[in-house]
Amino acid sequence: MSQWLPSASPEGLAARADLLKELRRFFCDRGVMEVETPLISRGTVPDSGIDVFRLPGEGDQPDRYLQTSPESAMKRLLAAGSDDIFQICKAFRKGEAGSHHNPEFTLLEWYRVGWDHAALMREVADLLGTILNLDGWQVWPYRALFIELLDVDPLDEQVSLTTLMDLAQSRIGRLPEGLERDAVLDLLMSHCIEPAIGDWEVVFITQAANDDGEPQLRVTKGKTYNTRGGVKEETDPRWLEAVAVDGTTFGLVENWEQLTLPQTVSGKTLGAVLRRLP
Repeated sequence: MSQWLPSASPEGLAARADLLKELRRFFCDRGVMEVETPLISRGTVPDSGIDVFRLPGEGDQPDRYLQTSPESAMKRLLAAGSDDIFQICKAFRKGEAGSHHNPEFTLLEWYRVGWDHAALMREVADLLGTILNLDGWQVWPYRALFIELLDVDPLDEQVSLTTLMDLAQSRIGRLPEGLERDAVLDLLMSHCIEPAIGDWEVVFITQAANDDGEPQLRVTKGKTYNTRGGVKEETDPRWLEAVAVDGTTFGLVENWEQLTLPQTVSGKTLGAVLRRLP
């Protein structure tokens, strides 16, 4: 293959153009204004986990940096009184190269004024449903997914770093020495949990179960819903908080009386039951 040829095929370029049109149509239809902010700035992200591209200044000129995301510039717009905004732009992160990362990449970022996290999660689900042609989604607590799929509570202080390391090495392989707890949990999420939920359609992960530790969906009295088709005692924090089917969100506690479910139920079966609701 000639070295001068681009790596993108004509079909890939056409698919990308269609995607960008779909994204812009989604936000424009919802009254979100598109903005464009600078790619080069005098300041940069304070996150020590992100390596930045520095552009040395000439003479007495200060150094400048390629943006790692448009977050700071867009929040300046919001602070100055802007309404809902979105941006599709280039971002740059040094050293991030692999099957899922390039040092230069295209990023979608948007902000909704006055929205809480639940409303934004619903909009993310609507966006992914539109782009990926999906009609359902689920919300799971971060903690519950670890317990459900790995049988370990990531928020339990009695679960030691050694226990998490042993679990990760048994499932992933040898790990670098000196990893902190959060790094091991990140590896378990990316290498174990994310592949396992790949066929659950759109899944949103929240950081914790509700404050009272109470189940959000009961399949039978004293039992809780389990995506693998089983049931668990209600003392186990393994519960689904909400689902959406065909664009309709169902809070499973408040709508429980409308549901007629078998003693065990899979995620797909639950979706079918919800579709039959009036």
